[in-house]
Amino acid sequence: MGGGIRNETTVLELLGKGVDRVILGTAALRDPEMTGQLCRKYGEKIVIGIDARNGLVAVEGWTETSGVLATDLARQLVQLGAQRFIYTDIGRDGTLTGSDPLTVGEAIRSGLLGKAIGGHDVQLTIDLDLQRLAASLLQGSTGSAIVLDHRTGRILAMASSPAYDPASLEAVQESDIPDADRAWSALLADDNRPLLFRATS
Repeated sequence: MGGGIRNETTVLELLGKGVDRVILGTAALRDPEMTGQLCRKYGEKIVIGIDARNGLVAVEGWTETSGVLATDLARQLVQLGAQRFIYTDIGRDGTLTGSDPLTVGEAIRSGLLGKAIGGHDVQLTIDLDLQRLAASLLQGSTGSAIVLDHRTGRILAMASSPAYDPASLEAVQESDIPDADRAWSALLADDNRPLLFRATS
C-alpha cells in the first residue's frame, strides 16, 4: 500500500492491519535518512516508489519534479538499506510501450538491480499486439475484454472501456497543475466511470 505515507507511525499502523508491504515515495526523497531507518528496521516490507519524469524524481502525486536523478536516489537508498523498488517512468506509464531501456540499463550498470532473479510473484504474459487489439475493439462501448491462452490459462490481454489517458493527469510544470486537477475531477464525476478497470472488477 502506498500514497501519502510519511512517517513510522503510519507504517506501523498499516503493517499492524495486515498490509504486506508499504510503499514510500515522496518521503523517500524528502527524508532519505528516515526512509533508510525504516528499510533497515522492516526489511522487505518497505518498498521505495520512484516515479520519474525525464529521469528526474517526481513527487507529491507527480505534481512536483525534483532536480534529483532517479538512479541517484535509488543508489543512495540502497546504501541506506532499501531492498525493494517500484519504478515508474511517468512519460511511458499506461502507454503500452514497455520500460525505458536507457534507465533500466543505467540501473543494471550501476549495480542497483543486483543479481537478476526470476519473477515468482508476478509474471507478465501480456501480448502487446493483442492488448492493443482488445482496447481498439472496445472503443466507444462500455465493457471489458480478457484474452486467455486456452492451453495454459495465461492472461494475454486485459482491456476496459471507457478508459482514460493517464497523460491527461500529468502536471509537467506547476502551471499545469490546475489543468491536471480539472482532468482528475472530471474523471471522478464521469457517470461512465472510466477509472473503473472492469476487467478485474
